[in-house]
Amino acid sequence: MTPSPVEASCYCGTNTHIVTLATTSPTIHKITCHCDSCRHWSGALSVYYLPITSSPSDLQHLKAYSFTEHSFKYFCPKCGSHMFHLDKEGWAVAPGVLEQLPVDVELEGHEFVGDTGDGGMSVWLSTWNATELPRWKELARESEQLASEWPDTTTEASIESESPKLWAGCHCGGVKFYITRPTEESRLGLPLAKARWLAANGTKYAAGFCSCTSCRKATGFDVQPWALVPQCNIFQANGEAMAPGVGTLARAEKEGGPRREYCSKCGATVFLFPKSWPTLPDVAVGLFKGAGARAEEWLQWVKVVHTEEAVNKRLIRELSEGLEVWARK
Repeated sequence: MTPSPVEASCYCGTNTHIVTLATTSPTIHKITCHCDSCRHWSGALSVYYLPITSSPSDLQHLKAYSFTEHSFKYFCPKCGSHMFHLDKEGWAVAPGVLEQLPVDVELEGHEFVGDTGDGGMSVWLSTWNATELPRWKELARESEQLASEWPDTTTEASIESESPKLWAGCHCGGVKFYITRPTEESRLGLPLAKARWLAANGTKYAAGFCSCTSCRKATGFDVQPWALVPQCNIFQANGEAMAPGVGTLARAEKEGGPRREYCSKCGATVFLFPKSWPTLPDVAVGLFKGAGARAEEWLQWVKVVHTEEAVNKRLIRELSEGLEVWARK
């Protein structure tokens, strides 16, 4: 039986579509992609789309970004929400913009894990229904399947760890910046014990995932990985302090909500500036380069928040449990 139509809408509300998932089964099985390109055009650590029965009814308020010669991403130019994907297999919708899931979505593996350098998010989503998920180095089912213990210490040793800068940028290159190691200034005038954004005795930044409705809508995906980095530690490529509107940065701001910044050319999520503390932005972890996707020499991962607002609750539960197990190790 074909599932019931469901509403898909962007963060700012400019784009609202009714879509029908292309399946006759009560369950859709998906492989999530960890490649460098997907992380850098999204700001997430891995992504997948869900197939739909037909093309969106109206694309005039969406912007297309050519990912490859045969792959196009469609996002809202007013808020950065990724909504649709078109390739040789047809149209698909980003899961985070759906109001609900009319079917179960289950992961059946991870592809292009080799690009992460450290396993990325796959180390926390290593199982589904207590069954170990396969991890492919490159394309699923056509490339080497990585061992459960990958990456080993030899691989991890090759990841850049001593650099005073951690570079970041979007897929199109319009947004480029770097962060620096925490200093006393990073405490923002508070004692270290109260600076919740600093971890490992003030040597790393706290990082985690958010599955709130706003983050899902703004990014287009189930969950968004953020790192809390004080503005005094974020710099443009030329060494100047990061500022709004630099390069291809655009902003979306709802009344009473945070300021979100994204790339106006490829749609990558970049920053979130809370109203309560505008000098302490969240940085999209999927944009970091050269330190492994999880950037553990810089970040200490904590947990998933706002799990009650998740649409794919099974994925969020598996991720949360995986993080807890990993933390105990």
